[in-house]
Amino acid sequence: MRILVPALAIPLALCACQSPPQPAGATVTDAVVRLPPVPGRPGAAYFTIRANRDTRLIGVASPAAGRIELHESMARGDMMTMRPIADVPVTPDAPVVFAPGGKHAMLYDIAPGVQAGGTVRLTFTFEGLPSVSIDAEVQGFGAAHADH
Repeated sequence: MRILVPALAIPLALCACQSPPQPAGATVTDAVVRLPPVPGRPGAAYFTIRANRDTRLIGVASPAAGRIELHESMARGDMMTMRPIADVPVTPDAPVVFAPGGKHAMLYDIAPGVQAGGTVRLTFTFEGLPSVSIDAEVQGFGAAHADH
């Protein structure tokens, strides 16, 4: 019995130190929706995505918007332009930040009841990973968000 106890103690100790594998997934944080300056125009959503495996953000949806498109702003000479993007790669190496002047989600046909100070439910769809739903803070036009 004395010989078996030390022999079993080492493998058991090694097993105790290993953490179980984390399920593949993505997280979305720091989400805000900025209302447009003119009612009826599109608003924008900004957020940060992290994933523990390679994936692609392929869409964002909300019951508070008729449709949501992924866009990217970029400078062309002295002007800022915007173009739609079909999807966005996400890797475990670094978070993907959607922020003013860069990547963002455009919310079209925002429901009239959406007001600054409230929240909007956003659902993010990823390639090969479960969808993520969160409540984003709604801000009025021109509001500053500390993380963006």
